[in-house]
Amino acid sequence: MRADALEGEPDGEWPGLPRAGDPVVEARAFLDTPYEWGGLTPRGIDCSGLVHMAYRRLGRLVPRDAHEQEAAAEAVTEAQLQPGDLVCFGPAGRAHHIAFWLGEGRILHATGREGVGRVVE
Repeated sequence: MRADALEGEPDGEWPGLPRAGDPVVEARAFLDTPYEWGGLTPRGIDCSGLVHMAYRRLGRLVPRDAHEQEAAAEAVTEAQLQPGDLVCFGPAGRAHHIAFWLGEGRILHATGREGVGRVVE
């Protein structure tokens, strides 16, 4: 995410104030959560909800939907990807899926495709 797309500075104390932390660690708290389109809770979450809530758990607000998150992100080449970066799927400017890049070809995401239906790495 571009720094200007994040609200607040990461130096407060939770709950509510931005704090330093790793969004991927926060996203892993949702592993095995069922996929639910539009979901934002451990009872059901979608791909962009996972990104939104990972940052929200750190007291940071990012857009809710994948295409909005794509618009708020800074584009990098595949060779520049670092663990924790976001990867978007779909036409440029109209992402329909988003995930955290873990490195070595792996992603952390909420998916309802291919019979998975949960948050997986």
